[in-house]
Amino acid sequence: MIVCTRCSNENQDHYKFCLVCGAPLPKADESPVKSTTDAPAAEGEANGGSSGTDRPSSGNGKGDAEGLASTQMGSSQGKVEATAGDPSQTATGASADRVPCPSCGTENPGHFRFCGNCGLSLNEEENKASPSAGARASLVLIRPDGTEGQTIGLEDGDTVLGRDSASTSSGESLSDDLFLSPKHAKFSLSEGELTVTDQNSLNGVYVRIDAKVPYEIDDKTVFRIGQEVLRYEAFQNLGGVVQGTKVLGSPSKDYVGRVALVISPDTVGNAYCVPKDGLHFGRERGEVVFPDDGYVSGLHCRVYVENDSVFLMDEGSSNGTFLKIRGSHKLRPGDLLLMGQQLFRVQF
Repeated sequence: MIVCTRCSNENQDHYKFCLVCGAPLPKADESPVKSTTDAPAAEGEANGGSSGTDRPSSGNGKGDAEGLASTQMGSSQGKVEATAGDPSQTATGASADRVPCPSCGTENPGHFRFCGNCGLSLNEEENKASPSAGARASLVLIRPDGTEGQTIGLEDGDTVLGRDSASTSSGESLSDDLFLSPKHAKFSLSEGELTVTDQNSLNGVYVRIDAKVPYEIDDKTVFRIGQEVLRYEAFQNLGGVVQGTKVLGSPSKDYVGRVALVISPDTVGNAYCVPKDGLHFGRERGEVVFPDDGYVSGLHCRVYVENDSVFLMDEGSSNGTFLKIRGSHKLRPGDLLLMGQQLFRVQF
């Protein structure tokens, strides 16, 4: 067992972050105290992913496709992922009561400080706290180590954030993130509803989708898993006729489109055809695997066809699947946003 140097909670040997406080753990041989009692092995992630090797970000991830940096992918959700261990164990090894998340309804063990699904704080008073005078909503920065950084208050009306945004009282500044556009996104709060609008930023705004919920996608939909930025491209006129002439080409074998790895805004790498029975993406399992990306879960997500529509679904991954928004997108409390290298949790 590894003992957390911050809160003294005992964690299993393969954990990299403390289950209780989210602090980085020392290596097993550096731990000051080890428990002499055996604890049950941590549960694997949903659908057989290898949670023990789904690592949180060290903050040194390389920049990835479309110029979007990789350091803040769900890996920067150290605090979110730190809650993904054995749900039957508390800090003292005893059984805990279940606490429902006020945002997404997920039941969490009583000792969890943050929801294991959406990352919202389970402390009601903390959620109610106003980040600044007059603010009606807020964006909470999640640092690479999983701790909370600055809180940006959002008042009624429009608030534009980007590299030109001024530093807050915490001293942290968005101006250091070169992957943010000067004016990256606009947040609009009106009558209790919060929306985000991409301001034609270079690298876009991504929202984490719910696990096990299908999201319909169409041509040119961009999504992100781990350090990989992927784009779905629908096939057009397969075996069709144009102006009375049959289109020449190889047999389609009932493919509906392809998923291409985005290298830059104008360049793609490998592409994978999507059959009607779909494709699975992961680090260890699936038709498309990324074995060298530690931020991708063993089985991460799926693209499939149903009733002539194409859907994207996260398969319960540790770090989540993020969908690039187009235009405006309505936000919910607890939503996680990726902008540049910054990961934010939405509160209102």
